[in-house]
Amino acid sequence: MICPECDKEMLVIEMNDVETDWCPGCGGIWLDEGELELIAGDGAAGGPIAAALNTSGTRLGGRNCPRCGKEMVLAQALTEPPVELDVCRSGHGAWFDKGELEKVLSSIRGEPVAEALSGLFGGKR
Repeated sequence: MICPECDKEMLVIEMNDVETDWCPGCGGIWLDEGELELIAGDGAAGGPIAAALNTSGTRLGGRNCPRCGKEMVLAQALTEPPVELDVCRSGHGAWFDKGELEKVLSSIRGEPVAEALSGLFGGKR
């Protein structure tokens, strides 16, 4: 899969038994629909993680979905602090710039999850 940020080939990595796509070039992560809930241990489609993502965005973000090629919309994760994400309008998934996944999971699940992810990807929050 090609990175929507830097056009490099992404690597498939496994987090909590879920295959995700990570870009070694820019450090971004693509999560297919439902993978965020699986990584955080909240398998319910209508659970607290899904509720924290306001996917009703209408502003185009300038990045194209790596699955369908359509321009994604900007959506806000209703976390503290808020995080702006690129979300596929066709429901294929969401793009997290470097550090954004850690921020979202930290806000929802607490520091241990964020610290583990930060260590996995070698980034600072």
